Amino acid sequence: MQIGCTISKHHVVVDETLVFTAFQKPEGVPVAFAFNHGDGTIDRTNESHAYYAEAGRYDVNLLWQHAGGKGSTQCGTVTVSGADPIFNEADYLGHSRGWAEAVAYNAGFQSRVVRIDDEWLIVTTDYWPDRVNFEIDNNIVTKATLG
Repeated sequence: MQIGCTISKHHVVVDETLVFTAFQKPEGVPVAFAFNHGDGTIDRTNESHAYYAEAGRYDVNLLWQHAGGKGSTQCGTVTVSGADPIFNEADYLGHSRGWAEAVAYNAGFQSRVVRIDDEWLIVTTDYWPDRVNFEIDNNIVTKATLG
């Protein structure tokens, strides 16, 4: 039997709802599921609607049991940010990469560089409301975007 789980979002803000879903193959075999949200919450369903009350990193596990055995499957980690940080591009423009990254960190953002001079770096295209993307020319941040 194969048992696994998915997380609808790996990056959320405090009180934002996300969904943990258990799956099994083959279907039709009775399985008892319990999600451990990583914050002390246990939900004994195969689809758990959840939110976190405090910022932090939470490891989510799925506990399962059926006639052939029992175990635990790691679903992944959820990163929870505090209230949405306030983004202002002007806070970063005209400064060095290190300075801009420190300002982003102190404001509650993650950051990454997407372009240096004429070279676009390989990055994911997913959107994170708590991430700042920097474009750098001659070692100075010339553009900052959210996502």
